[in-house]
Amino acid sequence: MTKLSSETKSVMAVEDLLALKYVSDPRLSPGGKKVIFVLNYTNPEEMKECGHLWLFDIESGQARQFTFGPGKDSSPRWSPDGKQIAFISTREDEKQRLFLIPSDGGEAKPISDEQITEISDVEWSPDGTALAFSAKTGKKDGEEDEEEEVYQEVTRLLWKMDGEGWWDGKWRHIWTLTLSGELNQLTDGEYDHQAPHWSPDGRQILFTADRTPTADQNRFSDLWLVPATGGTLKRLTEHQCGINAACWSPTGEEIAYIGQEVARGPNSNSEVRLLTLDNGEEHSLTNTFDHSVGDYVLTDAHGHIPTPLFWPKNGNDIYFLATDHGSTNLYRVPADGEEVSAVIQGKQHIFALHVNDAGQAVTGIDTPLSPGELFFWKGDKSIVQLTHCNDDFLATKELTSPEPFNVENEVAWEIQGWLLKPPGFDPQKQYPLIVEIHGGPHAAYGWGWFHEFQLLAGAGYAVLFTNPRGSQGYGEAFNDSIRFHWAPPVQKDIELALDEILSRGFVDKSRIGVTGGSYGGYMTNWIVGHSDRFAAAVSQRSCSNYINLYGNDDMGHYFGTGDAPGTPWENPQWYIDNSPLFYAPNIKTPLLLIHSKDDLRCTLEQAEQLYRALRVLDREVGLVIFKDSSHGLSRTGKPKQRLERLRRILGWFQKYMPETLSAEAVAS
Repeated sequence: MTKLSSETKSVMAVEDLLALKYVSDPRLSPGGKKVIFVLNYTNPEEMKECGHLWLFDIESGQARQFTFGPGKDSSPRWSPDGKQIAFISTREDEKQRLFLIPSDGGEAKPISDEQITEISDVEWSPDGTALAFSAKTGKKDGEEDEEEEVYQEVTRLLWKMDGEGWWDGKWRHIWTLTLSGELNQLTDGEYDHQAPHWSPDGRQILFTADRTPTADQNRFSDLWLVPATGGTLKRLTEHQCGINAACWSPTGEEIAYIGQEVARGPNSNSEVRLLTLDNGEEHSLTNTFDHSVGDYVLTDAHGHIPTPLFWPKNGNDIYFLATDHGSTNLYRVPADGEEVSAVIQGKQHIFALHVNDAGQAVTGIDTPLSPGELFFWKGDKSIVQLTHCNDDFLATKELTSPEPFNVENEVAWEIQGWLLKPPGFDPQKQYPLIVEIHGGPHAAYGWGWFHEFQLLAGAGYAVLFTNPRGSQGYGEAFNDSIRFHWAPPVQKDIELALDEILSRGFVDKSRIGVTGGSYGGYMTNWIVGHSDRFAAAVSQRSCSNYINLYGNDDMGHYFGTGDAPGTPWENPQWYIDNSPLFYAPNIKTPLLLIHSKDDLRCTLEQAEQLYRALRVLDREVGLVIFKDSSHGLSRTGKPKQRLERLRRILGWFQKYMPETLSAEAVAS
């Protein structure tokens, strides 16, 4: 590859979003010589998101496209003998089905039909004769389409979910499908069942479910067993915690899982826990680690991916991901209770992981300068980059690396932040600056990719992003410190970091902007109602009125038992005091509200209420509503919508805190 000089490179542009490619869901072959993975990209002609399987040969170092055609392919899984690959695809009539394809190439054939829908969590049986998965019941063969519904009766507390819409009245169950075509439903009842895992001997299937009468009222789940041929279910755990992942020990005598001790509070660390089947005893393997197991680093390259857990057959170590000071790294912990140790560690974000039975790992890693590539860890200290999907494109771009820094707040906690300077930074010049606030609130910024950040920097803005109190990666006490106090302490930490950057002398104090999404949108609304130091603000998928949020969003009732001190009728003043809407008269900053019509996490009326209040008050305010999009607009929205969102953000800041923008940055 010819290296370009900075004079021939261009800054990141809005339209460059369409040129980026994203790897996901890598899986090592049983012998560890090949990797099957998904390559996601945008078809610029059709403005459509596409995804196909690619196969990488580790010995030759060559990658080739493995599946073709319309639709999106996902979730590739090798058969135990390595001769076949099962995957999910929407290639036929845009309806999701399960497919099989020979691993040496050939035609993919569907093995499921419309009897089952919304398939997930596919796993091969140890003998390779069947697949287990979670799915809903669909339309049976020959069944007529249902007549158009004229009403829908709500009977559940969880009657809607962002990204899915209104509940369809169907429940997720555990199924098996033999290669000969025999389909078996192993669970029943009005409960959701997920994440099946075959026992090493193939006789039982482990899964997670909350089969209690209060399933709608909490986010808890338990481990269950069912015979692989069907039969009586056996409940393995009886405690109140959320179980995020589980796996069998090589002998089948123990089960490792990711869960919490809720007695410590709803924001306690997720831990790797061990359950011994013969006596039911369980304990934490990572209780001294003081980091929540999982990936909490945010990026606009891909949505949240559930955290996996792997226990290879060849050893005693259990592998997992965890976030630490802005990095998500790979760790392992011995099942006999020794200390956690880092396997792959650095200034990076590991967003995908698969560990095979030989203890080899393939990971997806993104950084501030890369949207993500695949890497292979052989089980020793070496790690090899496999893919280079974005190298040629990124070589034409003038990117900038974030500069980390720390400030100490009033309770002696170190607040980590990063500064992204514009390309060609001149220390003698005065620059406008944009503060980015992350969502969650229990998520984190860090050493991950953000096209949006590079875009703003390329447009001439310095970008400041921080991990204030409540962020993951700094210990349980830090994460839990904002419970019942979502705004004031976080504002202090953000402004403390901002003051540190202002002390360096290159920021024009009259041109400071603030933006964020979800909780970051809430904090944007809050800050401009409590400070006049910002020249412009863009609040995205935000909330403004906690009273309404409790009743209108998809999981609002969880808020009153987790991060709020009671329900709105138990503690109405707290909900008022912590809602930005009630500080609308104080907002003088020009505010743009960006929201999705079908956002069920922070519903549209949250933006509408604040917009109307500011219009009545005759303030500078805008409202842009994206149709047919959910809470995840910036990551999972339609390409045209994602482009327009970025143009609106840039346009608002350019209007109220202008900087000379390049032609590429504002391309339309």
